[in-house]
Amino acid sequence: MRKEIVIAIIAISIIAVSILAVFLYLNPTERDETIRVGWQPPWVNQGQIAAILQNTSILQQNGIEAKFTGFSFGPPMTEAALSGQLDVVFLGDQPAFNLISKDNSWKIVSPLVYYKSAILVPLDSEIKSLKDLKGKTIVTGIGSTTYRDTIQILKEEGIDRQEVTIKNLDVGGQLAFMQSTSDWGEIDAIAAYDPTVTLAVSKGLARPIKEYKSLGVIAVNKKFYEKYPGKIQKFIKSVKEAFEYYQKNSEQANQWYSDITQYSASNQLYAEMAALEPKMQKNTEIKLQLNQETKNELQKHLETAVELSLIKELEIDKITLQITDINN
Repeated sequence: MRKEIVIAIIAISIIAVSILAVFLYLNPTERDETIRVGWQPPWVNQGQIAAILQNTSILQQNGIEAKFTGFSFGPPMTEAALSGQLDVVFLGDQPAFNLISKDNSWKIVSPLVYYKSAILVPLDSEIKSLKDLKGKTIVTGIGSTTYRDTIQILKEEGIDRQEVTIKNLDVGGQLAFMQSTSDWGEIDAIAAYDPTVTLAVSKGLARPIKEYKSLGVIAVNKKFYEKYPGKIQKFIKSVKEAFEYYQKNSEQANQWYSDITQYSASNQLYAEMAALEPKMQKNTEIKLQLNQETKNELQKHLETAVELSLIKELEIDKITLQITDINN
């Protein structure tokens, strides 16, 4: 009888452990407090900050455990975020708007980096200006900030969205495409961002007909933040310290980023790419708060997205409410 009781207790214990294991598997934030971070290897200046966080003890010193998952550009990352695989994402402002429009449990909590975008054409192309793109085929990462800004730039030149053909080419494959051939075939232009832009131009693979500045942000899942508010605050503090590290150790950070991405770029080229981001310049104060100036910039970009029918007008207030400092 005692033997049967022992067996029963063991059986109940096994069942209990199995149920707990399934529960933890299905609820990863219940398992531990590890922050699941989405970042984009084919994107500077965000890339060096992510590389620093992965190669130094900054996160650990702030009591943070983080798992980094790389994505080729914003839209695939937002899909992962929507399916519950991520807690924090580094992405351009347009993918952030798209994410919030589909799931308002996400919020933009901090600016991240400015970076260079451009519309590129082959060196021997007859296209000399934006006006020459009318009737042409442009490839870009559809759904990205660059996609939105390309449509807006063409509109400002009097070219309607229907007067060009825009096709998708994964951001991670754009440089490889230009390196593989000098004949772009039916492709007339590529809308890209750094490091693709600077590397393509430096290697004589393309020339820009328009360059401009874009904004990247940090977005956080509110459910994770509400459960672990201190963790997110410490994570943002770690990002700030990563910028401080870059200011003092840019060559090391650039090398870590190159090791991850296999991009071949000199420190001079990295400095050129980082020039648009004040937080990456030596002895510059690092501010990651969503100040009014940044909020105004995001609001302007959001209104542009609505004007271009990339975001529905009825969603503008919902998204605006999710552009807020983590302390609010």
